[in-house]
Amino acid sequence: SLPLMEALSDLDAVNRIMAQEVQRPINNSGRPGAVLKLADEVTPILIGDLHARIDNLMNILSENRFLESLENGSACLILLGDAVHSEMEDRMEDMTGSMLMMDFIFKLKIRFPNQVFHIRGNHDSFAPDVSKGGIPQGLLWEKHLLDERGARYKKEMDRYYDQLPYVLLPKDFLA
Repeated sequence: SLPLMEALSDLDAVNRIMAQEVQRPINNSGRPGAVLKLADEVTPILIGDLHARIDNLMNILSENRFLESLENGSACLILLGDAVHSEMEDRMEDMTGSMLMMDFIFKLKIRFPNQVFHIRGNHDSFAPDVSKGGIPQGLLWEKHLLDERGARYKKEMDRYYDQLPYVLLPKDFLA
């Protein structure tokens, strides 16, 4: 995993980017709201339920010139929630992959601030009721971040989760 200061710097940078996203209409509080709108000419690359499988994300990004499309602005990557919490039976309690996934998502967001978006899923939180097979993954995720990166990092992750949009509204569909 990343050293604490680099990880915290990345998360701070992502939170600053998200506080000014023009693709999200302003809400009543004057902040980017819960709806993400895409320009008609941008092709969305939709990926759902990664559940800490960074290998799946890397494989997708290496296909069909997706990275080149992000680079030239013709496409955007939309992560449709549930980036964290492994579903693999022997790894449901291990949050190392979740931390690695979020570190990678933050690097992508910093590199492509107008082309990478994360829609909030039910696993994208520290909620005590988020569990799989009786394993309290939300609480384990919170404990892991506190143990590995401390209270300030966890607080910034809360801020990140609070800023995530809930709805993607391009011209032809709803997600």
